[in-house]
Amino acid sequence: MDLNIRAEDWAQVRQDLLKFDPALYRSLRKTLRDVGQIGVDGVREMLAMGSPDGGPDEGTNRAALAAGTRAAVSFAKRGGSVRIVTSGSKLSAEHRALLAAYNTRSWRHPVFGNRDNWDDQAGRPYFYGPIRKAGKKEMAEGIQAAVNDAVRAMGAR
Repeated sequence: MDLNIRAEDWAQVRQDLLKFDPALYRSLRKTLRDVGQIGVDGVREMLAMGSPDGGPDEGTNRAALAAGTRAAVSFAKRGGSVRIVTSGSKLSAEHRALLAAYNTRSWRHPVFGNRDNWDDQAGRPYFYGPIRKAGKKEMAEGIQAAVNDAVRAMGAR
């Protein structure tokens, strides 16, 4: 189930909420982040499973990526969103490189550090599967309900 709220509707809801009651706007943003947490939990769960190919992994890379994963809410004029993002700002240089690799379509790396044997690995949409499994439909319904509730709250006052 894909949820599409027109960009101008996101911007208008934001503008109306800020004029009407900034606390209601903050509440909507928090609710949307909470809904996005479903996807964050799915990504973190997948990262906790260990290396997908069974290779050596002491877990520090995947734990660092899990720690940097969060839900981000935007009400930009060109379109709003609830995105699941993994930020590199809190990661070490090594982990930022791994994050950059996962965010590309594919990347090459030496197999178990052997520079004579390289392999291609799929990057994006590496985290899409866990987000979908975690409850894409539930997240879409939660986003729609949160926006509808905020608009109704404005109309009730």
